[in-house]
Amino acid sequence: MLLLVAAAFLALLWLVSSAGSACADNQVNMITPGDGGGGPAPPNTVEGWIHNVTDGFGVPGLRVFLSVDYPAQYDTITDRYGHFVFQSAFIWPNRECFLCVNGGIDGYFLGQRCIDRHWGQWGAKICTGPEGYYCVSIPLEPSAIVEVPAAALYSNTKYASLKYTMGQSSAFSHTMSFHCPIGGISGGYSSAVSVSTTFDCIPLVSYYVKWDHYAPTYWQELYTPGSITAGIGEPEDGNVFPEAKLTSEYIDDTDAQPEYYADVSVPRGIKQTIKFTETGTRTWSLSGGVDFSIRFLAYGLPLNLETTATSTSGVTNTVTITIDRMNDGSGTPLYVTFRIYTPGAPLTVDPGNPGGGGFVGGIEVHVWDISGAG
Repeated sequence: MLLLVAAAFLALLWLVSSAGSACADNQVNMITPGDGGGGPAPPNTVEGWIHNVTDGFGVPGLRVFLSVDYPAQYDTITDRYGHFVFQSAFIWPNRECFLCVNGGIDGYFLGQRCIDRHWGQWGAKICTGPEGYYCVSIPLEPSAIVEVPAAALYSNTKYASLKYTMGQSSAFSHTMSFHCPIGGISGGYSSAVSVSTTFDCIPLVSYYVKWDHYAPTYWQELYTPGSITAGIGEPEDGNVFPEAKLTSEYIDDTDAQPEYYADVSVPRGIKQTIKFTETGTRTWSLSGGVDFSIRFLAYGLPLNLETTATSTSGVTNTVTITIDRMNDGSGTPLYVTFRIYTPGAPLTVDPGNPGGGGFVGGIEVHVWDISGAG
């Protein structure tokens, strides 16, 4: 399998790196815009076609940026066939230029932010021929749509319901970054979303809160030929607010690490509320099961991103656990012990709320009844 992936990567690298030279070899037969025929290569011209790497069709409406030398910098938009052309007296023979697609201008930095969120980016250092002409065919990848989890709540007992409030006191800024475990692919894009909302979870139900985001890729031929940058871009069109999605528990209470859980005993006939408050600037990662693995392809290479998230200072987010034993009769245990687990975030008993009433914990919360009452 690894050999197949490596072979695919090398084949694609050859395709992109050879596109310009192959096009230049046939430049005398190129049809230039508007002349309706062949003829010699037009001087002082850089042109090309951008095509969808998945289906081969041209990509219209994308901004393309050409930097020859300051102040000779130009941008244009691909036509309905994905074709673009630059013509200028500054495009001299044997001239080195920088060519960028969907970024590289107006603050849309390559590998960081796309002009059109639906597509990735491409950048290359090119050199015109003896007539001042260059032609290139550019395979561009559409942005994948991936789920980015913000929180996860697991109720494993009939007594516990869980509520997650994002930005209780003000808007919640959720900035995503990640690690790419595949060599040759680096992380670069990130995204921030501000929202204030609440999600409720009934007993014995587990869910996670997530956004759908675009995941663009950047193929670079500028300084490290054939390198790929990938990441989490802007939210999917119109999806400013997160949504809850059902999931299932992936660990057992015996798997919980002692430094990240606390056991709380609740007496019969009592409804107890426990709050986890996450304040200030803090970075966390969801350690969960398969639902938290963000997987997509970058030019045919499978990516499995390990996400982290950072909240901004001065913002409060709260997980509220309600353990309800109000309806327990005399035949039930006098006390039932519950294990509350926040992986990666050490629990601290709130001195102002003794008896296990409050904790400072994480965004992933699990609740079990370890007494066997239900």
